[in-house]
Amino acid sequence: MLKSNRTTSVVLCLTLALVMLAACATPTPEIVEKVITQVVKETVVQKEMVKETVIVEGTPQVVEKEVTRIVEVEKEKVVTATPEPAPEQVLFVPLTRLGGSIDPSLSYGQGYEFLPNLFDGLTRVDYTSSKLVAAVAEKWDISEDATVFTFYLKDGLEWSDGTPVTAGDFEYSWLRTLDPETQSPTASDMYCIEGAEAYNKGESSDPESVGIRVVDDLTLEVTLAGPRPAFARDVSGVVYFPLPEWAINEYGSEGDEWMKPGHITTNGPYVIGELEPDQEVVLVRNENYKGDRPAIDKATWVLFEHYMAQSLLAFEAGDLDMAWVSGDDLERVQDDAKLGQLLQEYQIGATCFCTFDTTNPPFDDPRVRLAFSLAVNREQLNNIILKGTYDPAYTAVPPKVVGYTPDAAITGDVEEAKRLLAEAGYPNGEGLRVIAPHGSSGGEWRLLAEALQAMWQENLGVTIELNLMESKALSAYSKKLVEETLPYDIRIGRRITVLSSDPVNWYNNLFDPDNDWLRTRWGNEQFLDLIREGRYEQDLEKQAEIYQEAEKVLLEDMPVIPLYHTVARWVVQPYVTGLVFPAESAGQIIDLRPVSIQAH
Repeated sequence: MLKSNRTTSVVLCLTLALVMLAACATPTPEIVEKVITQVVKETVVQKEMVKETVIVEGTPQVVEKEVTRIVEVEKEKVVTATPEPAPEQVLFVPLTRLGGSIDPSLSYGQGYEFLPNLFDGLTRVDYTSSKLVAAVAEKWDISEDATVFTFYLKDGLEWSDGTPVTAGDFEYSWLRTLDPETQSPTASDMYCIEGAEAYNKGESSDPESVGIRVVDDLTLEVTLAGPRPAFARDVSGVVYFPLPEWAINEYGSEGDEWMKPGHITTNGPYVIGELEPDQEVVLVRNENYKGDRPAIDKATWVLFEHYMAQSLLAFEAGDLDMAWVSGDDLERVQDDAKLGQLLQEYQIGATCFCTFDTTNPPFDDPRVRLAFSLAVNREQLNNIILKGTYDPAYTAVPPKVVGYTPDAAITGDVEEAKRLLAEAGYPNGEGLRVIAPHGSSGGEWRLLAEALQAMWQENLGVTIELNLMESKALSAYSKKLVEETLPYDIRIGRRITVLSSDPVNWYNNLFDPDNDWLRTRWGNEQFLDLIREGRYEQDLEKQAEIYQEAEKVLLEDMPVIPLYHTVARWVVQPYVTGLVFPAESAGQIIDLRPVSIQAH
């Protein structure tokens, strides 16, 4: 279209020029100058080129012939010229330094911001529409009782090294995650598959006992432990991604060696081009990807010790295309004429908790746990300490997650907290010395920890010792909690809805002792009966009622203290378009597909 328009302009200008010349008997230098100016005004013809070539003293026919010749030559150049390649689209976004594995089987949340760009699962959530769409599987069948899912893979898909993608790649990956020797922290996500729990816990040593069957290279059949209508959405998650067995066997899992640049093989739109755990993660195009080609050519996650507190300055310096706005910076950003225009706000599915080790005195007593919860002034914490950045949380799950019910909200005051603590044998906090909270030492986490320390000491009379760590030390400590069952008092943690807001990812994964992601070591038979029933309930209205009842039981027994529900606030350069931050995205960019960079 552009070429056609340019040619039209040349013809129109030439026609006008000839009309002007025809009106003159013998063109003067002034007339020729005027004609040349008109010819070159909207065309690619260079004025000096015409002036040097046209014979000024002569007949109109001579000038006409020479101008025609020049225009025709330049017109041919326009039509046949090779177009300039579009500029490379490069995106720079912030992230916290990597303190743990980003292997999809081994990660405990590390890398979830970029892993969905490296691998395609059987299905994928299109966050622009929030709909489930086909990915590696082009379609799937569900048995009438929702216990058998048959996935039919697209033919012709390839890994980044050209190897065909097959159903066997999914079988290998899922069994690797479930293998007890892998020690995957997220293997329990797969317990809905028949035999998966027994195999993962070592109660069965036969992988064929797990309900995963390769029918042929393009057909995968999965049998579940019970009805699970949402399973097609489950398999869009990170833990269900296919993994390249040959690359893992060649380079090994130790230190994520198989995922390093030059070693990694992916089936998604990108591969890792550079990886420095303390500096950056760079994704570049997977040229063998057969899906829709994203606009972004290269995305760089710039790594910070505390990106929520540090990324804004880098954004203002021009080093980032987007940055998180913390409570410390929110008022300044809102009042800034330029930054205020770039501010975007998203309600996301996340809750910040304090978690108790419910097996460790004094927090094995629910009265003590409830007292600590009631002694927290959530309005002050969020509106003053954190400067209105988040929403005070009086329920465990955030809005939009099945099970959320305002009827279960925490009620009570400081006087009630004091009464409960005295009833438990600690009047005015006597005899209590608590090490809390284990958490990050930077940014908002420190503000949060210090505020909680002050509230518990003032309202309950309890001596609180803080134990805050840098990100690497905190990751190592969290790993020990899992592997060595370390006792603790209170920890700060956050549960984020990643890739799915299904209640199983909250209630069952966080609070079922078989999963226990928050490491509360809590068990309540009434609660467990409810969530295990809810997991396989096909009637969605009834399922919601079951989980709402579970929420009430949870908040009565208080294995965690909900502090706030998260609101994500970003400043984004106006030339970045297509960013999507749904509730499932944890307020992070997790899908580059809809993103593009406009000319600026």
